Amino acid sequence: MPKTHAAVPELASLLDGSSAGELIPELARHGLQQLIELELAAFLGADWHERTEEQLGHRNGYRPGTLTTQVGDLALQIPKLRAGSFLPSILKRPASPAGGYAACG
Repeated sequence: MPKTHAAVPELASLLDGSSAGELIPELARHGLQQLIELELAAFLGADWHERTEEQLGHRNGYRPGTLTTQVGDLALQIPKLRAGSFLPSILKRPASPAGGYAACG
């Protein structure tokens, strides 16, 4: 049986044309959230409800995060770990040549 994704009804309701201004930011948020989940699975060596010999940690909920993009501020859920920490690469600020941090984007 194919898995259904929880966001499908929410995204489908935006396709009716009455809320066109909300569709692009929501698609961007959804896509970035999926990338965060995939990056975490690679970081841990295991997906949701999966146990492996190579697993480096365990999930422990989420914390809120905001990413400023060209389509507006996107509210993201940043995964937390039981031990250690995880910061998705899209939220890391690159170091500037002067030793400080440069703004992303």
